[in-house]
Amino acid sequence: MNVNVRPNIKQFKKQLNKVHRKQIPFAFFRALNDTAFDAMRDTRKVLVNSFDNPIAGYLKSGVVVEKAKLGNRDIDKMVARVDIRDKSKKGQPITKLLAPHIEGGSRRQKLAERVLVGSGDYLYPARGTARNKLGNLKTAEISKAIQTINRNTDSKPQGKRKKRPPFYPINSNGRTIIMKRKGRTGVPFMIEGRKPIYSKRFDFYGAVERSVRQHFNDNMSKRLREAINKPKRK
Repeated sequence: MNVNVRPNIKQFKKQLNKVHRKQIPFAFFRALNDTAFDAMRDTRKVLVNSFDNPIAGYLKSGVVVEKAKLGNRDIDKMVARVDIRDKSKKGQPITKLLAPHIEGGSRRQKLAERVLVGSGDYLYPARGTARNKLGNLKTAEISKAIQTINRNTDSKPQGKRKKRPPFYPINSNGRTIIMKRKGRTGVPFMIEGRKPIYSKRFDFYGAVERSVRQHFNDNMSKRLREAINKPKRK
């Protein structure tokens, strides 16, 4: 989301003489980036309050800033952005995780769901299934389930030396349940369910806009004073 504050510049120009007006582009550049970082911090706070821990702590790192560039000092070409990170070291990009909670609606199928239950179906962690610190199923276990079930291994051993698979699917009342081997029996690991529908719970755009309105004038006044008192040398 672009940080748009150009209309505010008019009031600053009226207060300055011709000499001091030359400092506006540099001051605007600094204030624009200051405001973008203020908006990032404020929006991260809104995000944390919109979700339960521990996932909120992970997601807030996804709100990032793309700084404006000074270039040829043309204010109309200076753009700072507060955005959602579109890459992640592990798992789905944070953009995909947050999009349904910002816009509302459903999410896309995950790769594991397409592989394990087919196109258009969704899986949910079974009650009691161990999760990682972010509240998700452990990636290693999901990968192991995919590898095991893709081999089309039967859940019953064939012969004394045949090992029982650590994961296997069963069908219960028309639903697929991915079972995890526990001793001689199995316990539910993932259960097929309806397509998830999310309500809007993270006001990303509103949080950024409110923060920009709150901080820009103060940031611009501060940076303009600095530029006037210590003009940048050419």
